[in-house]
Amino acid sequence: MTQRFNFLVGSAAILALFLDQISKYFSSTAQVNTGVAFGFLANSFFSVKLASLFFCAFAIFIVWQFWSKWQKNPIALGMFTGGVFGNLLDRLVYGGVRDWLALPFTNLTNNLADWFIFLGLSWLSLKIINERRGVKWKF
Repeated sequence: MTQRFNFLVGSAAILALFLDQISKYFSSTAQVNTGVAFGFLANSFFSVKLASLFFCAFAIFIVWQFWSKWQKNPIALGMFTGGVFGNLLDRLVYGGVRDWLALPFTNLTNNLADWFIFLGLSWLSLKIINERRGVKWKF
């Protein structure tokens, strides 16, 4: 592990976490989602805690399983990590995730942390797919 890698991962994670948390204070439509994904299990305290532990374990597994790929993509790892910690912080402080970004043509909302997780995993997935196809991708 190099200092450059650690710096890039840390910087991207802190920036993602900061942007996620600060964005919620500028929204007038923020709502606390006490459920898991899309409000699923919202009325079951024990199930949400169990599902949250599962998702944390799954996030650790994803990082561990694809560690060699993550090492080539420190910004993607930082975005993923920052998003996970943003949602975890919301759960610890507010008892749920504060969602405020409306998805067009649906009645669903999410937050920047969700987008950072999605973008980090998408970036990594595209890199893996392109590598297997033999396509050079600079990002």
